[in-house]
Amino acid sequence: MDRFRVIQLLKEDEGFRQKVYLDTKGIPTIGYGRNLRDTGVSEKEAEFLLANDIDYAEHQCQQHFSFWSRLPGQVQDVLVCLAMNMGMGYSARGLLSFEKMLAAIETGQWEQAAAELVDSQWAQDVGPLRTDKMASLLRTAQV
Repeated sequence: MDRFRVIQLLKEDEGFRQKVYLDTKGIPTIGYGRNLRDTGVSEKEAEFLLANDIDYAEHQCQQHFSFWSRLPGQVQDVLVCLAMNMGMGYSARGLLSFEKMLAAIETGQWEQAAAELVDSQWAQDVGPLRTDKMASLLRTAQV
């Protein structure tokens, strides 16, 4: 088998789709014909995607928060996790809509930032385990 030729043939025949679509048989598919119903993704593939998603979320945080470089690492970790979970958007669901929490973070008011996170729709959506973990990281931050 000539792997290069097979790759080229499949790329030509399948075409690239960045988002999930239904193929001609109604099977959820992505990329160059990856059958998500039957094949899915391996743990190694999922870890590769996760690493890319983390890099993207960190980049978004660096772009949106002028105070990013002054934050303790664990606060950066919380913001990246939140950005990955809810996106950056200003909508009621995006990280940028957490104006009070972000203002508290910018000024190093960790307890207030944690309280704002706990008192959010996001906290209601994800439940106490995740919320408490993120809030604890904010509360215990040190500059």
